[in-house]
Amino acid sequence: MILSTISTFSMSHFFWLIIFRFEIVIFFAATGIILLYTKWMTRYCYLLMHGKNLEPFTLISRNKYCPPKLVKFGLTDIPQYPGGNWRWKHKNWTFYASRGNRPYMEDRMHYLNDPHHNFVMFSIFDGHGGPFVSQYLEEHFSGAILQRLLRGHSEYQSNLTGHSNDYVIEAIMKEVYNIDDEILRLHPSLSLLTGSTLISVILERNRFLTVTNIGDSRAVACDITGHAIPLSTDHKPSDVR
Repeated sequence: MILSTISTFSMSHFFWLIIFRFEIVIFFAATGIILLYTKWMTRYCYLLMHGKNLEPFTLISRNKYCPPKLVKFGLTDIPQYPGGNWRWKHKNWTFYASRGNRPYMEDRMHYLNDPHHNFVMFSIFDGHGGPFVSQYLEEHFSGAILQRLLRGHSEYQSNLTGHSNDYVIEAIMKEVYNIDDEILRLHPSLSLLTGSTLISVILERNRFLTVTNIGDSRAVACDITGHAIPLSTDHKPSDVR
């Protein structure tokens, strides 16, 4: 009887000593805190976890996407500096023009960028006899070329995926003749006294380069070694027609 009492007392005492050890108390306390925190976070974040906080989304009513915009930029958009100078530094190109000793500026330029169709066009118009023709070209040439190319969209796309630019060349030639006729109809007498050269470079999909040249303005490219590469041939009045 005495041995049994001693054995029972010793086992109970040993059990409580184990239960109330510092490490065990810390373990159970930490476990309880984690369980309570997890339960609270689960309840608090229920809406987020199940997406209940999100608004209904439809492509028609909720789509915030804005398509890339067409950029048009001409000489008339560039401020004139003292002395009759125009200069502009764009992230993709730089422009400079000087009026010289003339009382007015006869030359024009135009930059067109259509990101949607990956189409870039830069044109220079060297007017003579007045700004009538060069101004008309600045306002209408680039847009007319782009619209003509896009009207034949299927042919234009097949041209870009192939190795020939026959369609682009044909479209440009037709539009050049069309614009020439429009200028003559618009002001027959003035168009006989004024004129303009035209040098235009079209870059499509950063791969295809097309140069249009009328007159003696020049387009020159520069390779990675710094050598100049002529892209056009001057047209002179003495040339054989």
